[in-house]
Amino acid sequence: MIEASDIILEILDARDPIGCRNKEIEALIQSYSQEKKIILVVNKIDLVPIENAEAWLTYLRREYATVLFKANTQNQSDRLGGSTLFKKSFTDNKEMVEQMLNSNKAMGADNLLQLIKNYSKKEGIK
Repeated sequence: MIEASDIILEILDARDPIGCRNKEIEALIQSYSQEKKIILVVNKIDLVPIENAEAWLTYLRREYATVLFKANTQNQSDRLGGSTLFKKSFTDNKEMVEQMLNSNKAMGADNLLQLIKNYSKKEGIK
């Protein structure tokens, strides 16, 4: 599968991104070709404080393109131990944060698709 792919998504849990990473697979991917792109997708960002998600984003972007993601489609606000976890956002947009907490929509898909489109335009990736 790695040989046939131009872009590989590595899904990490926001609660323990380092514990979810597989450096051996990443090295294997890079051994096939330096042209292959790895995108780290930090999922379940609605289950950690926003400051943690921001810190992981900064840290992980040092190695690979990274996208924050919320894939669940269930309302989580009543199970987060208080909805104050997301009172700050990356752009201080409280309305967006409240929408994310109370939404049953996935978040981050647009950023991920845009990143893939950018790779395909710039580098001729299928």
